Amino acid sequence: MTVRWLWHVVLPLTTGAFIYLVFADTDIRLVNFLKNHTASAAVTNFRRYLQTQFSPPDFVLYNLPDALWAYAYCAALLLLRALKQAAFTAGFAFLFCCSYEFGQYFGFLKGTFDWSDVIIMAAACGTAYFILRKTS
Repeated sequence: MTVRWLWHVVLPLTTGAFIYLVFADTDIRLVNFLKNHTASAAVTNFRRYLQTQFSPPDFVLYNLPDALWAYAYCAALLLLRALKQAAFTAGFAFLFCCSYEFGQYFGFLKGTFDWSDVIIMAAACGTAYFILRKTS
């Protein structure tokens, strides 16, 4: 695994997962998974401690994880394809990321549709496209 994969894929994914793990409602699948498959007392105590110490703004809680995951997904596709047809690949990544949001809009998936998530995912995929294209 190269340094590019660590910076552009692994770090955004783990940061988004960490935000969800610590600050998301307990109804989130990731939180439920960790509570059911690890030492649930440790997870609960860790969450409780950090929630009392920090109070991030709504953007960090609700939009930033989506942006980080969209960035990581787009970057992964761009790196896997060695930046071949980079604009098409970034566009595909954006549409794929938006499919979850629009699934919420049409009631196919649980959650709340939010245009700001669509906008932030577009910005994240665009950022991945321009950064990786520039540094290749």
